[in-house]
Amino acid sequence: MAPHGEPNEVDFRPSFISRLTHAEAFHIAPAGRIASAWERDADDVIELTVELPSTMHGVIRLESGYVFEDGLAYKAAESGTYRIHSIE
Repeated sequence: MAPHGEPNEVDFRPSFISRLTHAEAFHIAPAGRIASAWERDADDVIELTVELPSTMHGVIRLESGYVFEDGLAYKAAESGTYRIHSIE
């Protein structure tokens, strides 16, 4: 997670390290809690969960080799869960 450009923007750039099965992090911003967690299942599908205060917005940018279920590697960030696939 990193500041994007404005005080109420956040840039999620998760790194899916192959030797890890899960990771999580959070930050308490003036607007509230910002959190990100991911978990890899037995089929190598990754479930990414994002928590973002309603007054904030931003983007999720996936590293090379990964895409969301719709085939994109970039999405507007909203609180919720996203399924991610490796394309390598």
